[in-house]
Amino acid sequence: PQPPSLTSSVPQPPSLTSSVPQARPVSPPKSSHLVKRAALIVGNTYQNSNHMELLGCKTSAENVKKALEFRGFNCELKLNIPADEILRLVTEFTENKTDFEARLFYFSGHGGNESFSVNGGGHAITENLVGFVDRSGQLYEGGEYVLGQDGRKVFKDEILSSFAKDNKPNVHKILMFDCCRGEKSREMGITQKTTFQLEIMRREEANQKNAHYKNVVILHGTLPHQVKALT
Repeated sequence: PQPPSLTSSVPQPPSLTSSVPQARPVSPPKSSHLVKRAALIVGNTYQNSNHMELLGCKTSAENVKKALEFRGFNCELKLNIPADEILRLVTEFTENKTDFEARLFYFSGHGGNESFSVNGGGHAITENLVGFVDRSGQLYEGGEYVLGQDGRKVFKDEILSSFAKDNKPNVHKILMFDCCRGEKSREMGITQKTTFQLEIMRREEANQKNAHYKNVVILHGTLPHQVKALT
């Protein structure tokens, strides 16, 4: 006679697969999300112009391009760009990069601060921010600008308005100005030893509209009304 089968008399443990929930395999997402960053880089050297040449601005622009590309930026490098073209490039760049999470504008070249009197019809004041008449003086408003390759001014407010006009709060908007912000010999005014009355002239638009751009960072290479050191 055959010995009884042990498998029939020994109780078997319950199957773990039936009582323990199994982890489902994770499928990869249909589309991976990548952070999109873009930069417009302008370097003006002013070669063959009436302004002092800044050959180092080309090197600065190229170095910034390399640094930003290393950090994942899609960069556009433009050299020796005239004033009107700078504004056109900024406008076009902004319109084509509305779905990017970060936009950056970098300028290297000449810059300054233009004095002007709105009450006098908006004419530029070419001598001093402070204008003296006998014992009274007027402190005019100033507007910072960058200089196109053609020697014409582009005010930073114009660049900001075009660069941030979509005003999306989820888009990081960065502007970097690597240039002078004034000329000390012109903008500090003429020293007066006598006392005087000072009238501060404000632009009328300042009392009517307060434009607020969201998520904007503006970086300068110098302090206000200062000249950038040449290296």
